[in-house]
Amino acid sequence: MSLYIVDASVATRFLISEDLHSEAEAFLRGFAEDRYDLAAPSLIDYEVGNALRTEVNRGNLPGEASETLYRGYLLLKMGRESLAPRDLQQALRLSQSRPISFYDAAYVWLSKKHGAPLITADDKQFMIASEEASVIHLRDVPSLLL
Repeated sequence: MSLYIVDASVATRFLISEDLHSEAEAFLRGFAEDRYDLAAPSLIDYEVGNALRTEVNRGNLPGEASETLYRGYLLLKMGRESLAPRDLQQALRLSQSRPISFYDAAYVWLSKKHGAPLITADDKQFMIASEEASVIHLRDVPSLLL
């Protein structure tokens, strides 16, 4: 079965209605139907939680709704990988050689490590990660599902 690495820009779109939300839902539906596996560094749970907190603070989402959404998200059988010290060192090296955060580099490194495409909705991440690993922008994912 194919494996895809997803970053927080995709995972938040599973939950929050913003640009590319319908593409994220279609992608999540394929995962739910066992057509492929999804994985991410375990830091994704913190980033998704923070995105929900931000939506509450902006008044876009009631706190109770964010808690319900997060509970459902945490139940996803997506692989969450704690990066080993060697992997963290590689992510740090990558973040120092490219104009990306250490967090974003962790997703790129995991993609490289597993030889699995990274799915992102972040344009900057897409451009930079494309120089390092196989990357697919979320807007292009529906064509993969056909």
